[in-house]
Amino acid sequence: MIADTQDAYSSMVEMIRKAQTNGTLIRLSVLKGRGVKLSIPCKILNFDPESRNLSVYHVDNKQVHLVNLYEIDEFIVN
Repeated sequence: MIADTQDAYSSMVEMIRKAQTNGTLIRLSVLKGRGVKLSIPCKILNFDPESRNLSVYHVDNKQVHLVNLYEIDEFIVN
């Protein structure tokens, strides 16, 4: 089970790195505290694997958001 979790994390990191390198537009479904769900069309600016934080640029609102990997419900590459 731990190997499956590590494989899932590794594949997520690979998708993040690829989207960041290519400047690909992605859509994140994020679950914030108190049941708040956000759907963010964005580009990845930075990823810190140690803290598992992702800095993304919301292309509609022109804002930068900080998202933790644990908050991501869905990761869609456009």
